[in-house]
Amino acid sequence: MSSRAAWLALVVALAGCGARPGAGDLSLADRGRAEGVAFPDGVTRDRGLDAQVPASDRGGADQAKPSLPNLSLYVNLGDSLGAGASASSGHSYKALLVKNDDLLYPAYKGRDLKSRFPALVVVDKAKSGAQTSEVVAQAASVAGNPAGATLVVISAGGNDFNDNTLVMIDPAQTAAVAKKVADNLKKIVDHFASPLAFPGGALVVILNIHDPTDGHGSIPARPNLSGFCTTILKLGALAGPFVVKNLATVNAAYTGLAAGSVRLVDNHAAFLGHGFHFDDKSSPAYQPADPTLWFANDCAHGNDRGHHELRRLIWKALTGEQ
Repeated sequence: MSSRAAWLALVVALAGCGARPGAGDLSLADRGRAEGVAFPDGVTRDRGLDAQVPASDRGGADQAKPSLPNLSLYVNLGDSLGAGASASSGHSYKALLVKNDDLLYPAYKGRDLKSRFPALVVVDKAKSGAQTSEVVAQAASVAGNPAGATLVVISAGGNDFNDNTLVMIDPAQTAAVAKKVADNLKKIVDHFASPLAFPGGALVVILNIHDPTDGHGSIPARPNLSGFCTTILKLGALAGPFVVKNLATVNAAYTGLAAGSVRLVDNHAAFLGHGFHFDDKSSPAYQPADPTLWFANDCAHGNDRGHHELRRLIWKALTGEQ
C-alpha cells in the first residue's frame, strides 16, 4: 500500500465511523465555570473543556469500530514535550491520543487510537532534552512494521533553537539551525517511507515550536517561573523581538515537509494568546473567548490544558474532526 493510500485508509477508519452529537450539547457559556477543577499548575478551569468546540464539530460518545482497522503501530518520537513533561499522569498528548480521559474530556469518548484500533502497538521513544539529530536516532531504532499502517507523531526542534541563546538571537545561526532541523526531520520521514520496512505505509504528524511569549518576545514576571522562563526574562524586551523573528525562521523550515503522508500541526499559531500574556487584554494575541494559560511554569511545555489542545490538534490533522 502506498503512503497516500495508507493515509486515505486511516482517515476513513478514524473519521468515517463517528456519530455527531445533537444540538442539546451544552456550550461553555451554558456550563459556566461551576464545574471548576484545579489543574496541577494551580489554575482552575472548566471541567467540560471540550464544550469550547462547536457542537457541530465534536464527535459523539458512541463510536463504531473502524471499517478498515489497518493502523497497527503508533510511534511517539521527540523531546520532553513528546515525552509528556509537565502533564499529569495520563494527560500528556501521547497518552490522550492512545486513551482518552472520558471523565475530563467527555466529548472525546471513543475518539482515541485504542478505541478505534484495540490491537494497536505503541512505541514511545521521546526523551527529554532531545534535539532533532537525536530524534533521527530514535526513529532509526524503530523496527519495521509488516502488520499494517504506522502512525508517527514527532515533537522536535524546540531544543535545537532554545538551548543556545546565540541561536535564538543571531539570524545567521538561526538559519543554520533551521536547515538542520528540516534536514533531520526529512531523514525521519524518509526512514518511515521505506516500502520494505513499512509496507503498510506510514503517516507522519509533525508539531512545530510554540511561543510562550504570545509573540511579544517577553513575559511578565509571575510567581514560580522556572526553566526556560528564566531565560526569557533574562533576554528581556530588547532581545525578545529578535527571538520571535528568528523563531519564525525555524518554524518556516517545517512547512516544506508538509506533503503527501506528512501533516504539519501548527501548534505555534494555536497557542498564541495562551502563553504568559493570556490575561493581557492589550495583547494582539489576546483570546477573549478563552483567556487561559496552556503552558507550564517552565515556558517550554504544555500544562494539562496545553497537552489536551495538542492532542486535539493532532486528532484534527488525522481525522478532520475538531
